[in-house]
Amino acid sequence: MTLHCPDTEARALRVAAAIQDFDELVTKLGIGARGPLPWQRQLAAHLDGLAGLVQILRMSVMLERPDAEVRDTARALAEHTRQASLAIVGSRADLTTRVALRLALNLAITISRGLHAPAPQARPADAGHPPG
Repeated sequence: MTLHCPDTEARALRVAAAIQDFDELVTKLGIGARGPLPWQRQLAAHLDGLAGLVQILRMSVMLERPDAEVRDTARALAEHTRQASLAIVGSRADLTTRVALRLALNLAITISRGLHAPAPQARPADAGHPPG
């Protein structure tokens, strides 16, 4: 992603922080999700997939892949997080797991929206001044 102005840089920093938070949350959730119950196995599989997607997203940004590719990966991350969240509906997952998945979904949406937001346009130097 190309950084042009302070607004874009601030947005990039917010997205980078959200990616880091998402990665840490998914890692911690994955540790707690390992268990013998069907919902735990299903959640663990979803979390493994999310960990892989966040790594792909990070690599796409680091390797300066085309913006469309980065946005598509972020969109996939949000969609897969939504699926993981829906997978535990009706299960015996504890409240902490449910809240953590809701937070992960909010972070994934923040990442996706941050990468989909249009870059602010630079103002011409003579904007607001009548031609003279």
